[in-house]
Amino acid sequence: MYCYLCLNEYAGVTETYCTKCKRIKHLINIYGERVYEVLEEVLVRTPKQQENKLKYEIKKEIEKKEYDLRSKDKDFKKDQITK
Repeated sequence: MYCYLCLNEYAGVTETYCTKCKRIKHLINIYGERVYEVLEEVLVRTPKQQENKLKYEIKKEIEKKEYDLRSKDKDFKKDQITK
């Protein structure tokens, strides 16, 4: 039986999805609608646009994490002062 999703890979007699598509299904179960957003916003582009978008999204996530870390550090210092 072939994979229900990609229709290319042989999934086996009792399996519905091939190994790669099982991974995609797992990511959809974890991240839900975010997977579809990422596919549309990142992959539906020319290769050059894809590269630029990936760099932009990674930069945005790094900046958010840095901000969160700075905020936690400020809260930690504030807690230390009040103790």
